[in-house]
Amino acid sequence: MVGLEDEARLAVFEAGASGGFEVFDVEEGGDAGVLPLGLHAEEADAELVGGAVAHQEVPPAVGEELAAHPLLHLLRELAGRLLQLVEGLGLRPDRVARLAPLQCLTWGHPDTTGIRNLDRFLSCDAMEPAGAERHYSETLVRLPGPTLHYARPALPARPKPRSAFGLPEDAHLYVCPQSVFKIHPDFDRALVELLRRDPQGLVVLISGRDRNLDELLRRRLTAVGPDVVGRIRFLRQMPLADFLSLVAVSDVMLDPLHYSGGNTSLEALALGTPIVTWPGAFMRGRHTHGFYKLMKLHDCVAHDHAHYVEIALRLGREPDFRRHVTRRVLDRVPALFEHAPSVRAIEDVLAGGA
Repeated sequence: MVGLEDEARLAVFEAGASGGFEVFDVEEGGDAGVLPLGLHAEEADAELVGGAVAHQEVPPAVGEELAAHPLLHLLRELAGRLLQLVEGLGLRPDRVARLAPLQCLTWGHPDTTGIRNLDRFLSCDAMEPAGAERHYSETLVRLPGPTLHYARPALPARPKPRSAFGLPEDAHLYVCPQSVFKIHPDFDRALVELLRRDPQGLVVLISGRDRNLDELLRRRLTAVGPDVVGRIRFLRQMPLADFLSLVAVSDVMLDPLHYSGGNTSLEALALGTPIVTWPGAFMRGRHTHGFYKLMKLHDCVAHDHAHYVEIALRLGREPDFRRHVTRRVLDRVPALFEHAPSVRAIEDVLAGGA
């Protein structure tokens, strides 16, 4: 029995394990308990067929039989008792309990947990710096490829233009559509310098759910760059189709310092939008750099603060260079999507056991 967390589950289960794995998904809250992957409480919509995931309606009789499975009953009982123990602490039961002999997580949780019941950290080797083993309380397992089986995003049939977002057509658009908590004060200076050196530049950020964090960021940016803060726009959160349109009409995506984009970077690269990144000391600041390494593309990887700003400015102000980089991104980005070897690599780790 193996416990998995985050993207490791997506990689194995979305692609369909090659065999030898019986998959259960532990869910918290409401009436959800412990069910085979895809059988979610009232609306079960998938069952495992030959190791793959086939979506279909599950007859009530089948659901009743599964609900009566003794292993499910035991796990549901364990999960319920643990939830009572950690209620109010903000901790997820599967992150503190020993529910399986081998329990793993991967880079969807971008730091070590310090939890002794988590055994292995399944990470993308391309994202990890040398000597990263000392960054983890878990045993670090460096895996090839992106460690994901990720379907390539595509633009909606009728993508929205800049005007739909209230953005001018003639601006050099630098977008950083990350969660506000990822934007470190060290990054403020880069945004301000960028705008001071590009009078046509406009930085676009996405408001978070916590308006207090938004306000703190606005105050920080105003203090560092009062002369350019008027060219920093906050947009509200939006549906995925609109988000992809926004990314597509942007000239450059800016990867935050110290805490890199993950899903957002994959979405931008899928559309050919160049991302400027400066890899940090820890894996959480090296996601985009890892994607570029897997693509064998280094045009947009900076080695220091000044280089980061220079790359961004060149992409923003030089259309020919930007088109050149976009072509290179689109040529190489298939290496990141629906990567079956990542699934096989995770399976090999799990099959090896403790």
